[in-house]
Amino acid sequence: MFESFVRFFGGVKFIRFSFSLIIISFVPFKTSFAFEDVIASMDLSKWNYKGDSFKCRLIHSDNVHGKFYFHAEPNKKVSLVLNFKDSGNNWRGVVLSSQLPPWKKKQISSEHSSVTVSKATNQFSLNDGVEDLLENMANGRWVSISLYDDELLSRSLRVTLPVIGIQSALADFKRCRGQLPKLSFSQARDVNLRFHIGQKHLSNRHKAQLRDVYNYITKDKRVIKILIDGHTDNTGDALSNLTLSRSRAQQVADQLVLQGIAREMIEVRAHGARYPTASNHTKSGKAKNRRVTLRLVRDDEQTVPNK
Repeated sequence: MFESFVRFFGGVKFIRFSFSLIIISFVPFKTSFAFEDVIASMDLSKWNYKGDSFKCRLIHSDNVHGKFYFHAEPNKKVSLVLNFKDSGNNWRGVVLSSQLPPWKKKQISSEHSSVTVSKATNQFSLNDGVEDLLENMANGRWVSISLYDDELLSRSLRVTLPVIGIQSALADFKRCRGQLPKLSFSQARDVNLRFHIGQKHLSNRHKAQLRDVYNYITKDKRVIKILIDGHTDNTGDALSNLTLSRSRAQQVADQLVLQGIAREMIEVRAHGARYPTASNHTKSGKAKNRRVTLRLVRDDEQTVPNK
């Protein structure tokens, strides 16, 4: 029902844009239906980029109805965050779409995402369809955010955001996203490299994982130390396992140094079969125990000295 509602009002045309906001409100005869349509002024509507090595934001200039921005982080889908000002109005659902500018003769609206919540709120975060929306914005389509309070649409609001002058900020946002590390801190902090029985050298998969770790470390200036621990299963004698675990761990350290990590940051430790994480009585358990782990240490952490 609400989709039909959005398409119906998608054809409303606006002729003058001299005001900072254009609002249409009406209540049809003998119904409790109320609709408000707000278009941000093209003169006041601006998009700004803000970001660093671990997050990127494309922010719309403050609107009387709230703050809206696109947000990107490592290894996460880009999201559109909607924070509507608390004016006593909370909403049960939102529909995200894009549309041609109002001066186009043919008004076409494309729906990208919708969310319905059980408890009314004035804050939403949408992931689905956001990539398509950004592409449409790059091609000149405006952002349309439609809100409703219940399935009967007794109260609804649509906020339309122009994209005039967005290209520079959008390009910076895209560039920032392309430079984000593939791993988040929680993923890079503890990395587990598994080895086959008797495997003595790093695989291409291992090297690819280490490239991602290296890429993260170069961006996180708080990482001051890398702990590399070698482990084996209980196959063979203790001395052989200790030697093998050290060899594997040292190869991981050498690979990171080859990529550009300072050797002084790295501490290599070998444990042989002393610290299993699974039972050595099963094939799957042994596979989990044949490993080299990497632990990134930040400047606010303490480590246990190597014995």
